[in-house]
Amino acid sequence: MTLSRPHTPTVFDEHIGELIDGLVLPGVCLTIVVLCAFAYTAWHPVSRPHLNRVSFRLLCFALVGNLLFGIVWFAAIKFSGPSAGCSFISFADNFSIMFSGGIFFCMALNLELVLVHQIQGQTMEKYYVLGTFILSALCNIVPYASGNLGNWDEFNQTCWFSTPDERTMLKWLVGTQSFWVLLMSTGEVLVFLTIVGYLISHEIITRRVRSRSTDTDSAYYPEDYTPPRSPIAMYRNTILRIGLYPLVSCLINFSTCILDLYQVKTPILTELDWRLNIADLAIYSLRPLMYGVLAATDPVRYISGSSSCSHQNRLTVTPAGVPPRLTGITASGRDALRGAGFGLSSWDHG
Repeated sequence: MTLSRPHTPTVFDEHIGELIDGLVLPGVCLTIVVLCAFAYTAWHPVSRPHLNRVSFRLLCFALVGNLLFGIVWFAAIKFSGPSAGCSFISFADNFSIMFSGGIFFCMALNLELVLVHQIQGQTMEKYYVLGTFILSALCNIVPYASGNLGNWDEFNQTCWFSTPDERTMLKWLVGTQSFWVLLMSTGEVLVFLTIVGYLISHEIITRRVRSRSTDTDSAYYPEDYTPPRSPIAMYRNTILRIGLYPLVSCLINFSTCILDLYQVKTPILTELDWRLNIADLAIYSLRPLMYGVLAATDPVRYISGSSSCSHQNRLTVTPAGVPPRLTGITASGRDALRGAGFGLSSWDHG
């Protein structure tokens, strides 16, 4: 069987809808369970103060966006031709992808602003949500109002762009979705690298101070002085957690955007194109499940993270001369790393 020959319909073609249902429904159900668990935890008076964090609220917004996408994606395969409902489904589908992707980027950005730049998270919260909502709305209202959404794509078996011209469709796809989604995913990676670089710089300072505390100048330190712990060692689980969200975003968004662009550029349906189309649909369908799994494991990390972050990592002021007053991780930075990376991470007010 050669992949370059035209695709011959098989029995499997008739069950693409069932495949999408089987992949997207578990993610929708898991997301609903996670949101309900978060709601109960926020309602409980004991745990409520621990969830009064910007990053936790952003996570809830992102999960709501993913839930909307899962529901819309499930409904999209129920159409069989162009209609007003198909146009709205296309609009809601693209909007939810951009909104959830933008909020996940804002979660990463919030951690950098709080930890590295010492900016209070609550100050920026409204800009995160409103900015992402406005950008997502503008990028999708324009093609929706101009009638460029709502075509039933026989190739994808979903409601998509209705522009018949390949060049015009490519412009709409890149300008209103692919460019922004890829930009947000790339931004998550850059923020992660910035945070890791920040922690590495503190690791270097900490090791330098620890080495000084054991040399002949240690007499300048108070008798009860305890050298600071390694930031990398203290927050290794959190660093891993921080990296999971950008990793998942890149795996999902880069693969789907590349496959979407490829399908627009190669309209001839070969066996290879058909298989790539199935892979594209499967990745989209798994999006709610993958983010739901990450969100579901955040409270477990939070419990262990809260106790570990209660230890102080600050150097006391030493006699004048040696060494200068240094801070391993600032108080707001410690709280910013508290919990599970982007999910429940932030300082007491951020």
